Amino acid sequence: MGIGIVLLFWLFIGLIGAAVGAVILVGGMAVLTHKADSGRGRAIFWSVALPFIGLCWWAVVFMFQATINGAVFHKDPGLGDGWETPLPNGYILTMIDVTERGWVTKTGAGEMGPAVSDLQIAGRYVLGKYKQTNQSGSFFLLDTATDKHQIFADPEALRQAAKPLGIQPALKPFNDVYRRYRTGWFDYFTLLLYLIYPVGALIFWVGLARNVRNESTLKE
Repeated sequence: MGIGIVLLFWLFIGLIGAAVGAVILVGGMAVLTHKADSGRGRAIFWSVALPFIGLCWWAVVFMFQATINGAVFHKDPGLGDGWETPLPNGYILTMIDVTERGWVTKTGAGEMGPAVSDLQIAGRYVLGKYKQTNQSGSFFLLDTATDKHQIFADPEALRQAAKPLGIQPALKPFNDVYRRYRTGWFDYFTLLLYLIYPVGALIFWVGLARNVRNESTLKE
């Protein structure tokens, strides 16, 4: 599924969510301000508008993080059928369509080579297991600093090669390693941006309801 289809799907879900949110806010505002004469129409208007403004805010934040992740951090935008995150010394992890296997390639490399099912990152070294046995073997040890790529027939041979480097092989599923290296400080910052609007909107909505009630009380 291409990212365009995914975006349309989430837009549809977002519109439904915004509509449901608007109904809830309007209902709540109607109950809280049922005795108010003035300002109630304005409060109802904002109750309808706030969820849809929030949907626009989330769309802007998504485009912002997708642009920065792609241009600066060389990571995928978080949606679509392709996932990518950088490794040391210009290497990248890539997954396409499925998450149980992927590729370790040099940035800008043409061929992706055989798929990898299990992986371990140990400093500058990458240890892994191929999804299917290639002509040379099933396991590999990659030095990302020198591009030296060794292939081994079994896990014991890999363990013996890694021992002088001070590495104890402990391969993890490819997707687990991807998730560990995909998430960084910028993603937490983006999450904060996503959360700022609903928190601020709720505070604004509660304050609006209180002001309308107070205005009505003063007139009485």
